[in-house]
Amino acid sequence: MAEAAPAITIYGLTAAEHRAFVDECARAERTIAAQGRLLIREFLANRDFKDAA
Repeated sequence: MAEAAPAITIYGLTAAEHRAFVDECARAERTIAAQGRLLIREFLANRDFKDAA
């Protein structure tokens, strides 16, 4: 029996390739969000709030 060709999605990727791409995007988004939170914490920790009054 001949092996079936993998199905192609609209973006030209197989379902497995598309899932891997989506997973990598989600991982990058979480990394960027975490870096942003760290930058905000660092900024707030180093800010002199006495000048804000």
